Amino acid sequence: EEISDSESVMKTFNNLNEKETKTKPNTPALSHGKKRSKYFRSMIGMSSDELLQRDTANVAFQKAISVPINIVAKRFKQLSIDGRPISVRKWPDDQSMDALVKALQQYDPEYSNKYRSKSELTKMPSINEFFTSKEHFRETQYSVEFRLCGAAGCHICLRVGRNIRTPATEDGELRKEVLRWLDNPLPNENRKGHYLSPEETREKIDSKQVCLESQ
Repeated sequence: EEISDSESVMKTFNNLNEKETKTKPNTPALSHGKKRSKYFRSMIGMSSDELLQRDTANVAFQKAISVPINIVAKRFKQLSIDGRPISVRKWPDDQSMDALVKALQQYDPEYSNKYRSKSELTKMPSINEFFTSKEHFRETQYSVEFRLCGAAGCHICLRVGRNIRTPATEDGELRKEVLRWLDNPLPNENRKGHYLSPEETREKIDSKQVCLESQ
């Protein structure tokens, strides 16, 4: 399947290259292999925005990128969290992306999509504060998690613009469960190469045998 898609992409590139070559009668003829290599190199040097503006290249790009996306999606669909299957959704459309950008700009007026690296986070102070808060953000080798902390008067939660929607119970256990970080897999010390069950993992974490920072 992957080989077929790759051949299809190259065929599309070749056809587009031949069309462009025919519009330049004074250009010396190139061999089929050289034409393919020259055009393919020029396409690699283009940004994703430039590729999307070319109808033929856009079709080829979307078809080529769908292969790894489908492979990753298929793998994730085989996973589960707390007995529930992972939900794999299609990438957001332009309208959803515009809404996200507006929300980020409202949260931090210094937000800009030109800041792409971790070292540039400090240029967006409010967003940087969120990502450096251990009560609101956690990144592990297994997941990236965001949450509201629920603490009274927390200015980060206030800036988000809403409170925790989970009802407060008398013992507070419901909110505690909802706000709980995911339990990362723990190696089974008695079975090399194996991991503890979700129940055993939770019990070990709750008994303070493993701290969250080491997860």
